[in-house]
Amino acid sequence: MKTLSLSKRTLSVLQCVCVAASLNMSFKVSAQDEYLEVMTEFQQYQDATEAEFQAFEDALNEAYQSYIGEIQEVWGDTQFTSAHQWVEYSTDLKQRTIVDYQNDSVVIEYIDVDAREISYQDVSVQLGDTFQTNIQTALHHDPVLTAASEASGMTVEVEAETAEEAMLPTSVASKNTNSMAIAEELVSGEKASVSYLPVSRRLTVVISLPEEYGMHKADRYWKSTAKYAKEWKLEPALVMAIIHTESSFNPLARSRIPAYGLMQIVPRTAGRDAARAIYGKSKTLKAKYLFDPNNNIRVGAAYLHVLNYRYLKGIHNPESRLYCMIAAYNTGTANVASAFIDQKSMQKAYARINQLEPSEVYDILATRLPYRETRDYLKKVVGRYQLYIN
Repeated sequence: MKTLSLSKRTLSVLQCVCVAASLNMSFKVSAQDEYLEVMTEFQQYQDATEAEFQAFEDALNEAYQSYIGEIQEVWGDTQFTSAHQWVEYSTDLKQRTIVDYQNDSVVIEYIDVDAREISYQDVSVQLGDTFQTNIQTALHHDPVLTAASEASGMTVEVEAETAEEAMLPTSVASKNTNSMAIAEELVSGEKASVSYLPVSRRLTVVISLPEEYGMHKADRYWKSTAKYAKEWKLEPALVMAIIHTESSFNPLARSRIPAYGLMQIVPRTAGRDAARAIYGKSKTLKAKYLFDPNNNIRVGAAYLHVLNYRYLKGIHNPESRLYCMIAAYNTGTANVASAFIDQKSMQKAYARINQLEPSEVYDILATRLPYRETRDYLKKVVGRYQLYIN
């Protein structure tokens, strides 16, 4: 049996190798431990954020259900802030102001009053106050959001710069103009109509806003839209058309889904995809973040980017992809796929879509999408896209 002997030099080299291997292993273990620690912290953050959002959503639903009963008892209906209108009630609930962003009008109503008790001056004062209401004040005066905020501990505060932004465009009223004089002129003018229901003792004044208001409400968001459209490689006209269709430029737009802000972002779906694109990690965006118009436009644009460059990237023709992107923004890619094939797989729908001309893609979406709401949505956005691009 032959005995192997190692020289001192060889032993020294082997020792160095062993030490290096040991150090390398220690480094790997250390890096792995650090990675696991970071991932654990991130998961804890995600869980905490999700729990906080769920608490706010639960509180919001509870506050809504509680308040809806009070409103119905007084008014016999349930007018609330929604995607296209902002509604504010007096403390005693017997007066309300409805800003209708879709129809460019303000409705001021009184219940349980004698028509002679309310003067044009009273209505003018209320309209003047509405002109001067900023986003943060409107949030603070919203009883549903306030109750949900108090119950959940999640504040609803927007950025300081945005907080001072008026709920109505500055072209109608601003700090540099006499909002009271403008209000008096509108209330006493031909574009104001008054009706009174003696049985319910309900007085309604509908004030149509100046024609230029429709253009100005869009203009004030053009700068942010152009900025974030460029950042996410989109046409500004597309983003504007979607804002117009989703909220009619109502900065405090919200729906029961829930969806928030100008582009009606749903935090758990589009919001997460957009957050991953913006911040590099999935997270649930809070209502206060999404009520900030600049944040909302950025998130909406980021989600459109995700749709265009990720979920729908297999569609070769840009125009065909545009139509599918618009529909998917409203209803998701699965429902878009089902308009072309009897499955909800976008990967499988690519082949069929790529065989069609853009006009054929549009026609199929406009007639075969599962929901009428989405079919109508597509038509509105495409029409407005052409308007803004021109």
